[in-house]
Amino acid sequence: MDLIRLTSKSFDPEATLDLHLTVVSLVEQQMKAVLEKAGALYGPGLAESLCWEAIEGLSETERRQFFLAPPVRYWIKAMKRATSLGLTEWVERFAGEFASLVWTYGLPAASSGVVRLDGSGGLRIVENGRYIEFGAPYANDLITIQSAGDGFEARLTDGVGVAIPREDVWDAPEEPLPTLEANGYRLYLPEAAPGFGLPITPRDPWLRSQLTGTSQRRDGMQFFPEDRPFSEVPATPLSQLGEVYQLLNVVWPDHVDEICTYVHRIVPLEPEEGFHRAYTVSSRQGVVYMAPAPTLALAEMLVHEVAHIKMRDIQVVDILMNDFDTETVRIKVPWREDPRPISGILEGLFVFTHVAEMEKRILMVADDAGLAAQFSRRLEALDVADNAVRQHADMTGAGKIFLGELAAWRSELQRARVAA
Repeated sequence: MDLIRLTSKSFDPEATLDLHLTVVSLVEQQMKAVLEKAGALYGPGLAESLCWEAIEGLSETERRQFFLAPPVRYWIKAMKRATSLGLTEWVERFAGEFASLVWTYGLPAASSGVVRLDGSGGLRIVENGRYIEFGAPYANDLITIQSAGDGFEARLTDGVGVAIPREDVWDAPEEPLPTLEANGYRLYLPEAAPGFGLPITPRDPWLRSQLTGTSQRRDGMQFFPEDRPFSEVPATPLSQLGEVYQLLNVVWPDHVDEICTYVHRIVPLEPEEGFHRAYTVSSRQGVVYMAPAPTLALAEMLVHEVAHIKMRDIQVVDILMNDFDTETVRIKVPWREDPRPISGILEGLFVFTHVAEMEKRILMVADDAGLAAQFSRRLEALDVADNAVRQHADMTGAGKIFLGELAAWRSELQRARVAA
């Protein structure tokens, strides 16, 4: 992992690829360990029965696509938590749904597998966020999927066979789209974020989330998925993302590439009057949750949240702080009302440096006194955070490099403020 190239205002595709290959290898090890533990507790041969051989045969590109997919990374964390806490019901439930992650990879010619549908009667396609929707009467049913030519055939619990062509799974589907009446299923297609092309979708129940507290790691997130049918999830448009794309493509074009590399799903949130909300959560790595907001605010939220995702991937490889989990020292920082642990301040230092870079670039092409004042306050806040981290954190060797590169980046931002 090249922290000098990763801790930079410029997106480095080669360093990012190297990081993600390392992350994929570690995530794969985590999945194997989870399957072995679950198999020991709840039945031998669990991995073999769930198409693990197909995963081992994936190409490098397919491996990145699979192991970085948010539902896959969530499944691993959910199984680890459920097994460690002895939550038998949840272990059995997630074990039973593993095949829903791998069915598009794990069915060679003339083979079949059993897959459980979700609570809305849908079958996830993990690669792209699509769903094959069989309808509410089949909610939570076990169905059989078999390879059939270039596509698949699903055998439902009432004996009905449904042909699914490959274009509905991976490619551009043909018009007219399939319907329950004519084809036995309908196809759920995520909306594509304008410009970015990223899937905007609240469809996957594993990726829906609910904030429950102020500390994401301790009490801030409902971990296990909700059972609310998708038909009851409100649709929230994020049309302003097109304007965000246009803005960033002008002032920071290579960061658009970084966004599209680290983000795999965008889940829209319902708007709250007088409040702009966006967040990420470690159990759903690769997902940005955001509500509608004006263009500049939405751009700031997107840049902010993508930096969280990037830092979490870095910390899969090196935690950066030897005392990462220590919360005995808490310090007030300008961007939060409540005192924060040092690990949170370090993360804020990384995240808000990205936001400051965006602000600097906008000010290079636009005269905005309010944004200029905000940029100055941002740099002052970053100095406060840097002092706190240097005074209290026990950094790893990689963490010291990380901190030094952030300081060099911040010095560039300070010079830009003086020049302005």
